[in-house]
Amino acid sequence: MDVELATISLSESHSEVISYPSPGSGLSFLCGCVSATQYNKIITITCYEGDVIQMEPNGYTMRDDTSRNNYFECGSRNHGSCKSDFTTISYTSIHIKKRSFTYFSGRRTLYVKDRMEIYKKCTLQKSCDIMIAGVQQDQERLVNYPYYCHSANSLHDISVKVERSKKGILYFTGKKFIGQKIDCDCSVTRSTEINVEIFFIHLKPHTCSNVKIFTTKRRVLRCSRNDTILLHMEEFKSTHFKLEIRGMEPDGEDVIFLKVGGKA
Repeated sequence: MDVELATISLSESHSEVISYPSPGSGLSFLCGCVSATQYNKIITITCYEGDVIQMEPNGYTMRDDTSRNNYFECGSRNHGSCKSDFTTISYTSIHIKKRSFTYFSGRRTLYVKDRMEIYKKCTLQKSCDIMIAGVQQDQERLVNYPYYCHSANSLHDISVKVERSKKGILYFTGKKFIGQKIDCDCSVTRSTEINVEIFFIHLKPHTCSNVKIFTTKRRVLRCSRNDTILLHMEEFKSTHFKLEIRGMEPDGEDVIFLKVGGKA
């Protein structure tokens, strides 16, 4: 997976914020440091034609931490050092008003609100622009945003009716259904357990009640009075999975993005 990316030019003692594509696993990083000499910079991450972006794959969470100069070891970034910044965790549901920090190896994750904006810009897109903010004098910012480019051949739009599909990654976006009322279903049943990974769900209060996600043992989706959001991978196993949409009048920001079977 190759990624074309604009870069930030920094002083010799600091690494650039650039893309470090995966050497084989598919996990990539937008990673490096920003010094006080830099202004806000827009960086574009791009997948191959037809492929789409998933932010924060496999439990890796976007991190953005600011400190005094020379606190971070940014002189020799590579794919391995970017990956080593992380400790894998699992979230269930995060609401947009929550602004608490979660720490990884002594460093902070990006604010939930800011992560949400990146998710909305990048999820299921071929490319997206990410703004890296500048910092004050005598400070530097460590940036590490993990992402993954999924092949178009692995994706199935659940609004397109098929009897059977071997494509394990399922998605729905509300943009193309503005002003319409829709119904659609997707179900998978096996004699052995299947692995289900939720990559990203964002539903408005007036649309969430029209969506149900079930497994053999539980109902997965719990709606909120505010936007209902799963920003981070939730993974579970079941012999049966069903996604049901009934009488939904989609909002342009509604997104459902998940995988049934295997690991990403």
